[in-house]
Amino acid sequence: MESNAANKKFAEQFRSGGALPIGAVSPWPKNRKIKELEEYAGKPKKVKASLMDMGKGLVDTAGMAIKGGKVSAAVRNARMETCFSCPSFLPDKERCGECGCFMRAKTWVNASPDKLCPLNKWEK
Repeated sequence: MESNAANKKFAEQFRSGGALPIGAVSPWPKNRKIKELEEYAGKPKKVKASLMDMGKGLVDTAGMAIKGGKVSAAVRNARMETCFSCPSFLPDKERCGECGCFMRAKTWVNASPDKLCPLNKWEK
């Protein structure tokens, strides 16, 4: 009996203006950006490559980075612009939807673009 009264008192403390909300309550803020959600709707939601493929890609890319070093900032920026406009790019994760690589890092690698971009979109 005593715990029931304590529960009622506890619930009353969390009432808003004396009344609890009625009906469905949306977790989305009212000022959400619908346009950005619509633009993202056509993009892939997850990486296509398997965990094993991503691990192999990481090792291969690391080897190319050790051998070749870094490209210039201009080349890197051009590569990033290509990635941003690619339909396989996952903007919320900044990853390639095809290979799963983190593009902020991979675009710096000085190696053949054909070996780095799975869709061969980077300029040579």
